[in-house]
Amino acid sequence: MIILVEAKKNDFEQCWGQGLSELVAAQKINEDTDFPVYGIVSDDTLWQFGQLVGNTFTRNRTSVTMDNLPILFGAIDAVFKASTEARAKSTNR
Repeated sequence: MIILVEAKKNDFEQCWGQGLSELVAAQKINEDTDFPVYGIVSDDTLWQFGQLVGNTFTRNRTSVTMDNLPILFGAIDAVFKASTEARAKSTNR
């Protein structure tokens, strides 16, 4: 599952708080805290990525900008692939 949050007024810290609460809610919906859920926070120019597995939230230290679309699209594609692979593993249990 992937959650996307808009960073209003470029306040990424506040938006990650909102995003993290949505990731926790997604875990509850999935009824599986070991299933990874992914978050993206963006103000449309700057993009940040994170992941929640169990009680561990990991935020990528590197932000991606619209200035380099191949890297941005690669990062978004990697999140979608990781989410798809996690879903496939969970259905094969």
